[in-house]
Amino acid sequence: MLFRMMLLRSVLAGLLFCGVAGAAGVESAAKPSLSFGVIADIQYADRAPGSGRHFRASLERFEESVADLNSRDLDFTIQLGDFIDRDAASFDRVLPVFDRLMMSRYHVLGNHDFPMPREQVLNKLGLAAAYYSFSQDDWRFVVLDTVDIAMGGGWPEDSANYRQARQWVEKLRSEGLSEDETCHRCGVGERTETGVKQEEYVQAAVDATKPYHEHPQYVGLSLWHMSDPEKDFEEPEKATKRTKFPNIIREAVWKILESY
Repeated sequence: MLFRMMLLRSVLAGLLFCGVAGAAGVESAAKPSLSFGVIADIQYADRAPGSGRHFRASLERFEESVADLNSRDLDFTIQLGDFIDRDAASFDRVLPVFDRLMMSRYHVLGNHDFPMPREQVLNKLGLAAAYYSFSQDDWRFVVLDTVDIAMGGGWPEDSANYRQARQWVEKLRSEGLSEDETCHRCGVGERTETGVKQEEYVQAAVDATKPYHEHPQYVGLSLWHMSDPEKDFEEPEKATKRTKFPNIIREAVWKILESY
């Protein structure tokens, strides 16, 4: 699942889960100031089960989730990526279900979401860009493009984004990392569509989770910070450095949701 959805789609997912925890943890008869739905890793494909995944069955589960979300008073719903597993035709099965949601809807892109060129994917999902922000009441949400620098991000092989990722992969493999450890590596570039560089949000996410880094349930997740690859190459320890998102936060949120 691309190292647990690349820092759980990085900053965005961290902010989302914190928001759910804050809203659900307040015992009050009043409606929370902000309520929203989160869907992740549908990974639908018209293919037989494999690797412990039931690709066709995910569509029915998705339909059930949409019905449940529509029964709630939500401000918006966001899907956090890996909307499909493969094949461009898969979008034609999941999008009509997603469009049944009776509230504002947003997308985050994952590494499985590029069975065709990037521009075609963005057009299919109605996105002007993969890195963007939106506001709800007094909250601002930022969606990062963690497949901006990637060999599997819908970029042509002669693009700077693809070449930069390939250079990075070759560097890591020369230092002993296996193909499995590098085949899905992705990173953020110097995109500024929201007026702020993506790397600044990534650093904010890393800083926010530092208190949990030594927790025994801590799980390492990889996200390349590639704004200055030449500098990273000069400092080899940075080439394999992993940013982290602690499993304990997800577990704590799950307990809150179970009692919701």
